[in-house]
Amino acid sequence: RELRAIIVDGATTGAFGVGSPALASFAILEMCVSIARWFRDGGERSAEQVADTYSRFALQIAFGAGAPAIGGYGGDPRERREGDAALPRTGVPATHARTTVTSEAVVDTALTLFAQYGYHGTALSQIAEALGVRTPSLYNHMRSKHELLRTIVDRTTAGVLDDFHAAVDDLTDPVERLRRASLVYALRHATHRREAIVVNRD
Repeated sequence: RELRAIIVDGATTGAFGVGSPALASFAILEMCVSIARWFRDGGERSAEQVADTYSRFALQIAFGAGAPAIGGYGGDPRERREGDAALPRTGVPATHARTTVTSEAVVDTALTLFAQYGYHGTALSQIAEALGVRTPSLYNHMRSKHELLRTIVDRTTAGVLDDFHAAVDDLTDPVERLRRASLVYALRHATHRREAIVVNRD
């Protein structure tokens, strides 16, 4: 909604030439979502470089058919096209028991497993095993698996909106607002891959 409003504003003032702001905003959002599926740290481009490139793509989409050539992206490096962009292993390995399990540890472990196997493909027993506890012990830190997913979605959505407002609230130029909004959105998908995968898939 917020991104579409920027594009509508730009189209109204003549800054953007795209015919359908709704379709343009959808294309930009989907383009940025894809980053979480292929990006990995240590690749040819940093998260910041990828985000900058994608923000330029966003401008090209909004400018429409008469878009000026904006510096660019030479395609995914070969290892990204052919290899598996595995998720970072930030969760607790199953072989290492925690001395103290916290609610945050439960959410973080659930996030990792949901990203790897999907919400429906992850059992509470897997979360417990990764934490080195018995399944009933999880209920000291949560009410249900669904509550874990809701917590992840709520926190992620709040973070995205906070980033968006911090990036654009002091600007009036729709071109710069779109550049910054798509920049922070793309960067979040590169730096918060687990969250992006879970929220956009589950």
